[in-house]
Amino acid sequence: MSVSGYLLPFPDPGAADMMSDHLEQVVQANGPGKIIVTTSLPETSTNGLEDPAGLGGRSTRKKLEFFRLEDSEWVFLYGTTVDGGSEPEKVILDVQAAGTIRCKLTNMSGREGQFSLECSFELRGQQ
Repeated sequence: MSVSGYLLPFPDPGAADMMSDHLEQVVQANGPGKIIVTTSLPETSTNGLEDPAGLGGRSTRKKLEFFRLEDSEWVFLYGTTVDGGSEPEKVILDVQAAGTIRCKLTNMSGREGQFSLECSFELRGQQ
């Protein structure tokens, strides 16, 4: 299953809270195994100008978080913030028991473009 969003800059600063800056996907783990998450963010460009960080406009920043549903509440499991390129990246979360896991990807680059989140569950012992 895959979801994608598109981050759009709004001309009205008051509309910033309406920006699509994150994607969420819920995965049902049927037992011990692993959740495989593939994320991608848009390639950023500075039109040939070097950005202040000196990264040449190719850096993206994203935050990936995992939550487990326990007693009708989402409990934080793991999170990471990564600076990197726009190439798709895989993250694997080991799951010890059956349950419902929510994966959340936040596009922190602030740049316009499409980004995606794809999650799948693999039961331990299956390939």
